Amino acid sequence: MPSKFTPLEPIGEAHHIGTRESTRGAYWYLRFYQPSDRRYFFYSLKLPYEEGSRSNLNQARRLAGKKLPDLQSNSDEGIFPTLKITPEYARRAYLKDIEKKAIANQEMIDKGQQPVYEVEGGRGYWDIKRYEDAFTKVEHSIREFFSEEGLATTPIRYVKQKDLDKFKNWALRNYEWAPATVNRAIVQIRMIWRYSMRKDWVDFVPTLSQAAPNLANRKRRALTPAEYLTIIETSRKKYTSMMNKGISEGAKFDLAYMFHLWVLIMANCGVRPAAGQVDRNLIRWRDIIEEEVDGKNRKFIKRTGEKAHLDYEAVVLENAHEYIEALRGLQKSRGVYNEKEGYLFCHTFDLGGTKAGEPVKSFKTAWKSNLKECGLDSPVGTPQSKKLLPYSCRGFFMTQRLQSSDNLRIEDLAKATGSSREVIEIIYYDYSTRKNYKPLTEGANKRGRKKEAIYKDGIYIGREG
Repeated sequence: MPSKFTPLEPIGEAHHIGTRESTRGAYWYLRFYQPSDRRYFFYSLKLPYEEGSRSNLNQARRLAGKKLPDLQSNSDEGIFPTLKITPEYARRAYLKDIEKKAIANQEMIDKGQQPVYEVEGGRGYWDIKRYEDAFTKVEHSIREFFSEEGLATTPIRYVKQKDLDKFKNWALRNYEWAPATVNRAIVQIRMIWRYSMRKDWVDFVPTLSQAAPNLANRKRRALTPAEYLTIIETSRKKYTSMMNKGISEGAKFDLAYMFHLWVLIMANCGVRPAAGQVDRNLIRWRDIIEEEVDGKNRKFIKRTGEKAHLDYEAVVLENAHEYIEALRGLQKSRGVYNEKEGYLFCHTFDLGGTKAGEPVKSFKTAWKSNLKECGLDSPVGTPQSKKLLPYSCRGFFMTQRLQSSDNLRIEDLAKATGSSREVIEIIYYDYSTRKNYKPLTEGANKRGRKKEAIYKDGIYIGREG
């Protein structure tokens, strides 16, 4: 860049527009003065200088006036004034900011102190695990969207809501994601813009349309009672066969035993099986709530922030109380039981890099192995909707409750499982008109049932009297 700048007209308090010579001729520049370090910064307006042209001068003024707020905003934030603030820059800055806050919160938690740094647009005080969980699956899609739509290099101040509203259809077209995952990414875009508005890089937070749940296509293959019994018998046989050989402890035995109890508990309470990516979704002993009513023990599992911030208390069926107590007894015998901070399913022995007491994050591998052993596994390439998944235990609980009770309302089941009436009706409720013939017809057509039907020339014309 040529060093000679000729100021021609002041813009604002201490800034000027002027010209610089180059091999291609003279061009208009904006000279920005930053008082904090008494330095000048130069920004090319990319407009050739036309000597004596009033319209050329007015055009330079307009371009400079349009750019000046960005330079001033950067300067106020301690950023290099001429740095172009783009959606991609804002995304990286936002991630860096919340990572810094999460690390600081984690350090406080590790010291036994209360975290104090709130994440922009987040819920509560994030630790480092929460930060990592929030962006693992969707963060790359936002980066790709900015790049493909030409927004990565566009000044963020010029990006409009209609530009961002394209993300929903773009994501549904490019990823085989459930609508809820697409909506997670949409929330992150809004959080980036909320952070940017606080930095004065933008003056709005977009209200983006979200993907509607395609519930009919989300219906999964149901776990039948016969299949459930096969899974239970196969999982029980795995650890009892070890007992027959004199093995009744050790990491391998305990994990097989815990998997059996896990299936029984999941199918008798209906909570969402943890996938292992989000620590707060793992059940802890403190989540088990007990009460005595009329001399009988009741158990519930408290779920907080499990999905879409729907908090609920899942009921544990009475026949499943003994499964929870069996887990408690196992952990006590292994010396890993921790009533306040311990996990319902935890490792009982050191195994590789995993220490005793640390959570068993998921039973996906054990589930797949069990299905294979009992002949219920699916060939490679089978769609998710046709497979039996750990989530099938939740669906099994819901369908069994609806089929076993004539009085259970779907609304109550929805609240006890952190779901919604719509989801249960479409995905889990195996409705049959024939099965419900009696309640559907009860009390109908009592009028005139003892009177004969009247026909005239083969045509029905009513009943007697």
